[in-house]
Amino acid sequence: MMDRNLVRPALCGAATLSLVVLVDGPAHAYNWKTHVRMVEVAAQLMQPSSPYSTAPPSGVDPTQWQNYISAIRAGYTKLGVLQSALPDAAPENASVCNYSPSDNMSDIPNVRIEDMTYLPIQGGQVIAGGSAVQYGGGCSELPISCSSDDNLRVGRILGWQGASVDDRLNDSVLWYKPTSALGLGEADKLASTFYQDAVGALILPFVCLADLFSGSGCSLNQAENLANEYNPFELLEGAIPGLGAGTSYMYVGFWHFIDVAAGGGQFNNPRGMLYENAGPYLPVMSPIDTIIMATADTIGWSIDAKPSDGVNRYGALDSFTRSYPLWQAFTYGHLEFSPVSNLAAYGWQQFVANPKSALGLSWPLHAFGDAAEPQHVAGTTGWGHRPYEDEVDFLLDDQVLPPPTSCTLALASTTDESGGGSLDPDAAPVSAAQAARILLDGFNFWTTYNGQFARNQVPVQAMITDLANQTLALAMAAEGNQAGSVYNDFASIVYQSGAPPIGNNTTVMGDADQMYNGQVPVMQSMIEVGTGAIIAFLTGASLTAQDPGTDGFQSCSVGDAYAADAGDGGGCEPPAGSGTFFVDAGDLLCNGNCFSASQCETPCDADADVDASACDGGDECYNGCCVPPAPPIQ
Repeated sequence: MMDRNLVRPALCGAATLSLVVLVDGPAHAYNWKTHVRMVEVAAQLMQPSSPYSTAPPSGVDPTQWQNYISAIRAGYTKLGVLQSALPDAAPENASVCNYSPSDNMSDIPNVRIEDMTYLPIQGGQVIAGGSAVQYGGGCSELPISCSSDDNLRVGRILGWQGASVDDRLNDSVLWYKPTSALGLGEADKLASTFYQDAVGALILPFVCLADLFSGSGCSLNQAENLANEYNPFELLEGAIPGLGAGTSYMYVGFWHFIDVAAGGGQFNNPRGMLYENAGPYLPVMSPIDTIIMATADTIGWSIDAKPSDGVNRYGALDSFTRSYPLWQAFTYGHLEFSPVSNLAAYGWQQFVANPKSALGLSWPLHAFGDAAEPQHVAGTTGWGHRPYEDEVDFLLDDQVLPPPTSCTLALASTTDESGGGSLDPDAAPVSAAQAARILLDGFNFWTTYNGQFARNQVPVQAMITDLANQTLALAMAAEGNQAGSVYNDFASIVYQSGAPPIGNNTTVMGDADQMYNGQVPVMQSMIEVGTGAIIAFLTGASLTAQDPGTDGFQSCSVGDAYAADAGDGGGCEPPAGSGTFFVDAGDLLCNGNCFSASQCETPCDADADVDASACDGGDECYNGCCVPPAPPIQ
């Protein structure tokens, strides 16, 4: 008998869900905080000063294990020389953000990770397409406030890069095509499929004859792809332009799936998202996926191929490439997107082209996070997708993957979603047992792929596919023990219904979070394997990293402040106001200086968060300097 979790969603009214599905958006991935955390913990376990035991696990060759430990330690050090590639923070309010006046914040992107005196958070006014209110407020950086946080630089900055891929709105530019609206697009798809199958069958003998001489295999799929390349239905429909092209956060994630549950598609093996065949239990589809597909067919929402970075970047790496008209021929409900392994491969190409910058690593790191998410490896936006991700995020700090200890991030007045602070009070460092599991997962990936690691070479697509298959296996094993433990479609329906939140968990709607209570072991296992895969990837990537050399970074000499209008293109000059300087005890935030008597009457206690007696005007004592209090970041 089919489990009720498969049947029950079909009884819900699709029409009542269509609006809330569209509001929430069809394609999301792990939340920002989870993406960052996986990289943070990977780097934490790689660093030479890692407190966790490096003794070989039972059954592992000690010499091979020691080679692995040596490789990840060396890899961590090599990654520290990369330029941060973080956003230019110069447009932000330096006094509110507690940026040092001596720092040229426009130089942040070019600073080596190991030289950074700031840690990034999910904030700032320069996030691509986002507003400061949406993404953690007007500050993108936090000044490192204690020496112990020096070890957070690599993990936090690379984690930020990995999470930032969700902000690349131009990956998907959509427009409305009247010729695909009101079901016409689905009719075109049916006609196109009939043509493709018929012509493919006719030319199959000729394709096989050609392959016989070349020594290649012979398949109907290859013949169908050749027929599709000259498919008149698709070429004609795809050539007709649409209206009102635009971007939205709802559609960035189209390229963030790898449907190993379905296997090969027409253009890639494994394929990416394809709504008409989404989910782990085909032919049973989620009402969420069905409504998204039907809404796209009704309105005529399609990809505008030329301005879409996803087409030009990830689509260019398909096994069978498509012309612009073929990308535009159908609504996105019937379009086979490129898999997230292509996204990773594109990023690797960028890193090889510029191995002095961390930017190229952002795409592969994001892809590893997505390939560790069960709904993303089954190509579905239903089956518990959003409530599962939100519950992982909610339980992350104290149960799933605790954060590295940080006095800097704990000072941030940000929301949990921003990842900058307000960590769960029950959070504790990664346990020795969890660290051992993650290191062993990393070892397994390292032993599989280490022979293929070399300068400019990492088999990132194979690693992503491998991780996706392991994620699916873990998810289906959990389903076998308890149906609905991972792929719970009713949880998606409840989530999309907009029911009020339960308890303190304001990120998960209604009863949806309760449906994933007790699932920490399977959540944890998938996150741990993904984190281990990131350790192996970063170790391989470190062989390509190059040191750009220091550029003097931001800091001016003691007593000077950076001014964008000084000299030719900015420089250091005495600060405005009094020339009297007060040296603090911490030599941290203000580089040893409080800048005027009006700002600081006497050096305040560097270890105190607030010392009103030493500061006037309502300022706070922060690391030895009197600064205006930072308002809570919304």
